[in-house]
Amino acid sequence: MEMLCAPVCFIKNAALVGAKHYKHLAGNADVAQTQPATPAMYHAAGMSYHAQTRMQPCSNMTMNHLARIDVPNNNILTPSQRSLKSFSIFVYAFSSTVSFGAFCYGLFIVYIRPNIRRSSIIRVLIVAQALNCIRFILRPVTTFSNVHSDFGCRALIFLNNATTMLPVNLCIYCVIYLQLVVFHKVSPTNRLPRALLLTAGTAVSVVPISMYLFLDPSTAGIDSFCNLKKIPDHKQYVFVICVLAIWEYLAGAVGVICILVLMVRIIRTRRETKRALLASAQYYGPSDAVQRNTNPELLNKTLSSIIWIPITPIISIWLNIFLLTISYYKRRVYTWLEFINVLLLALQSFFLAIALVINPSVRYAYTEHVKQRRTKKEAPTGVGTRATRTEHWPMQSHRHGSSPLSLEESLLIDTDSLL
Repeated sequence: MEMLCAPVCFIKNAALVGAKHYKHLAGNADVAQTQPATPAMYHAAGMSYHAQTRMQPCSNMTMNHLARIDVPNNNILTPSQRSLKSFSIFVYAFSSTVSFGAFCYGLFIVYIRPNIRRSSIIRVLIVAQALNCIRFILRPVTTFSNVHSDFGCRALIFLNNATTMLPVNLCIYCVIYLQLVVFHKVSPTNRLPRALLLTAGTAVSVVPISMYLFLDPSTAGIDSFCNLKKIPDHKQYVFVICVLAIWEYLAGAVGVICILVLMVRIIRTRRETKRALLASAQYYGPSDAVQRNTNPELLNKTLSSIIWIPITPIISIWLNIFLLTISYYKRRVYTWLEFINVLLLALQSFFLAIALVINPSVRYAYTEHVKQRRTKKEAPTGVGTRATRTEHWPMQSHRHGSSPLSLEESLLIDTDSLL
């Protein structure tokens, strides 16, 4: 799921291969041994430097494991590779900006309304944004660093994969936790289910990847983890499948099943709630209908803003494994699939940010903050604070006999207490 490195991952011994071809073309062993091959030499001979050196962009899954790469000059890239490189840099800038902006916005919401931290969903979304920010910081370090020690390469591989997998599994945690609350009536105040789910998600993300820190490189058929192959051989492919792919597919399958179950629940309960609202409003009045059907509608609204979060991360993870499998069996890399993979990475960061922004609790907190600032500017001293406090807790005012709440206010006020 790493995209800046995808268009600039090339075989490290390209210069040696080029020198060998130049030796064959020039017929001069001394020149071939003392002068490295250049693109001009191949153009003069009517040959493609790219074709001779077989320099192809690697899959994003492969780049998850590379700790050091050599960035080639744009002059030796094919037009499709130059386009992929430019597109990847643009997507990297866009995704990192969105992730950092969403993380700062989440911290701002927590600052203006501290009690929103009671919502486990909000906490998970903010942590996922923080992990995305760390991943975007590590990506340039991984791409352009000159790490030669095996331990340094192992550490970079572990950090890159961990910061990639943790946000995905945290999103899946949100969906599983909602299913426990909705279907199995698990109390949101019970901390044990949350702790078990978070422990399981973290273990699935970290424990298999930690094998990179302890296993010998010969297990993957290489001499060092700094020299992972772009197109893997059999031993490296089996190693990646056992360490990463199995756990990613398992977590993704669980997430997809939970999403489908909750979608069916939303469709059914939303239809029933609408019918109940119409019938109650006809016989008992709109306020009674709101009071009687607020909880189902609130639940539907909250579920609708959360359940689709893991879809893009899961698809992106699965496509990475698909690209690795294609490169292993076909012994080549398809550039158009790399474009799709890079685009999915951008959508993953974008959707995670949107899920945080449109969350009912976050929207309500921001709306109340704006109202509070306007009240302080317009009202005299001492009046704005009292009005803001009364407005900030509309459910309490309703209990004491003031005017009934609208449906929208009822939907937005208690999302954090529900989850």
